[in-house]
Amino acid sequence: MKRSKYVALISMAPAVSFILAGCGEKSVDAMVFHSEQDCNDYGVLSSEQCRADFGQAQALHQETAPRYTDLSACEAEFGSGQCETAPATAGLGAGLFMPLMAGYLVGRAMSQMGSGARSVPTQPLYTSRHQPGFRTATNTMVANSTGFASVKASQLQPQPARMVQREGFGQQARVRVSVGG
Repeated sequence: MKRSKYVALISMAPAVSFILAGCGEKSVDAMVFHSEQDCNDYGVLSSEQCRADFGQAQALHQETAPRYTDLSACEAEFGSGQCETAPATAGLGAGLFMPLMAGYLVGRAMSQMGSGARSVPTQPLYTSRHQPGFRTATNTMVANSTGFASVKASQLQPQPARMVQREGFGQQARVRVSVGG
């Protein structure tokens, strides 16, 4: 085996072990809601908790939603009228667009619902025109519909907003990550 192939295989080992580590991870129960009212209607959480979780998801939406350089690229991915002007950020600048929040994930083990103990952070969710279901800002599939969902906590940690340089939410698009706030 050539030395360059050997080096490439060794450099891939940490990534492979990280991916395989998630294989044995147990799923935790969470819930997906369209809105604060949707959360209230399910009756699992108190109205105060629904309000707090929805507010937390909205705040995180401003920080983590994917960013597009023009409205047409955003709408090509999320649909006409499904994008808004993104707030200016230190890492990505101003004049960008992001999808509207389509729902949010409340991540707690069902046995802990209402207790405040979190297994997965509450976070905004998005729906793409091209991919079914609710997805995180990093394009991780969460659920096909609102209600109960089974998720892996390690796959659902919010990440800073990223710039999508062309259509393809979560696809092999060139991205730039914000590292400051």
